[in-house]
Amino acid sequence: MIYIDLILNLSLLVSISIISGFIDARMGRNSLQRRILQGILFAAAACVGMLKPMNLRPGLIFDGRSIVISLASLFFGTLAGTIAALPPLALRIRMGGPGMYMGILVILSSAASGLAFRKFYGIPEKTPGWLKLYLFGLAVHAEMVLCMIIALPDSVRETTLRNMALPTILIYPFATLLAGKILNDQVLLRLQVGKINESENLFRDALEFLPVPVSIMRSDGTVSFMNHAFTEAYGYTTQDIPDYQTWVRTAYPDEEYRASGMRIWEEDLQKAIVNRSATPSRIYLMKRKDGLIRQVNIRARPFGYRYLTVFLDMTDRQILETELRKKVIALAHTQEVTITSMAIIAEFRDNETGAHIQRTKEYVRCILEGMGHACPYEADVCERICRSAPLHDIGKVAIPDSILLKPGRLTEEEMELMKKHPEYGSQAIRKAQESIEENEFLNIAAEIAEFHHERWDGKGYPHGLTGTAIPLSARIMAIADVYDACISRRPYKEPIPHDEVVRIIAAGAGSHFDPELVKIFLERHDIFCEISCLYTD
Repeated sequence: MIYIDLILNLSLLVSISIISGFIDARMGRNSLQRRILQGILFAAAACVGMLKPMNLRPGLIFDGRSIVISLASLFFGTLAGTIAALPPLALRIRMGGPGMYMGILVILSSAASGLAFRKFYGIPEKTPGWLKLYLFGLAVHAEMVLCMIIALPDSVRETTLRNMALPTILIYPFATLLAGKILNDQVLLRLQVGKINESENLFRDALEFLPVPVSIMRSDGTVSFMNHAFTEAYGYTTQDIPDYQTWVRTAYPDEEYRASGMRIWEEDLQKAIVNRSATPSRIYLMKRKDGLIRQVNIRARPFGYRYLTVFLDMTDRQILETELRKKVIALAHTQEVTITSMAIIAEFRDNETGAHIQRTKEYVRCILEGMGHACPYEADVCERICRSAPLHDIGKVAIPDSILLKPGRLTEEEMELMKKHPEYGSQAIRKAQESIEENEFLNIAAEIAEFHHERWDGKGYPHGLTGTAIPLSARIMAIADVYDACISRRPYKEPIPHDEVVRIIAAGAGSHFDPELVKIFLERHDIFCEISCLYTD
């Protein structure tokens, strides 16, 4: 019966713990008002328990005040513990009886133990687990048994110890553990919520100072945050745009565009949620608060129940890119005209070559494309090599007609003079660079002109370079030049059939030509034949 009375009395603690959590959740962690209210609540609980105690005999009562007061001190500190202890202390003195001094000592020792263990356990920065709470309850109620021994009169001490020592050591610590665990979970939850709020505030502060327009929208559609950069760029605040529906109506006033754009956006967002990734970057036409329409790159990243969205205004960049594309196209056209004009000058000296300009460009392109991933050049460099190919023989303008157009075999002296045309060509192109702006494209042309008669085995001219010491562009040009010279009619020879030219170039692998480039030629010689047929003299 004693155990049942104690359990019924102590069940009040569970209710008190729940009410305590309600107060704790609505007030700041270090709030003075919170500590006062918690002290009052626990004092009231202790007094209610004392008014409905388990009476061992008149004036000798047992209730849950030791648990209530010790937990108030443990979880809420000195102020709450003091407030929780004073009313029960006054009430116990007023009630009197043989157990009064024991009751006073129990109240004081419970409050003191709570404060001592609070410091020892590092509360509130840390929270005690099951074992620590049980040990705390055991310590408090071991002191309570000690109080029985010290403070009870001789006439009731033995009977009280016999009836209450064991229940005090067995039941009270578990009651302390149960009520303490509820309070502990509430404290732990408050700490976690506090850390989350602190982290979110830091996150918002960081976003506020970003130079990039950013907003945060909750999963219910509420727009909870727009940083300063967003307001500066587009004029809107969260007062203007409180939710998603207001946003889409305001920023995308055209109904047809809004329906199409939002369908794409919502599909992207759903995929991002499923894949736990960001949405792809897309440009939308978005209206600012002042009415201007901007091209905005919008991308969102779901996190938790919110979406972080970045809005990059691409309007000025798009305009610059458009102007840059126009300039690049114009520059490429200028370069093409420059190279073609210079090549035509050379052809005036050798009018049998006809479509030689276009053929050499396409031959070189064919080999570059055949290199695939092994090609060391970027796409724009490859294009410049192709455009520069027709200038490989520009140096022939310095060779006399009597040699250049001679129908028969050249003498040794004439051949030595002819071998100077690569250097003449390079010098002419370098000279031309001095009077042309944006002239870097001619560097490749000069390289091809100077080195395209070098041989892989070092027996070429004008420098006698070997292997990879010869620039790759010139090694490619060597194959294209020999192929075109062989299949073309010249003053001193008739055209050679395609199949025979293929055999000639194959035989020159490793001696005249780069063997790796010859492999590519042999794989693509049919394309060479098609090019020669397409651009006939």
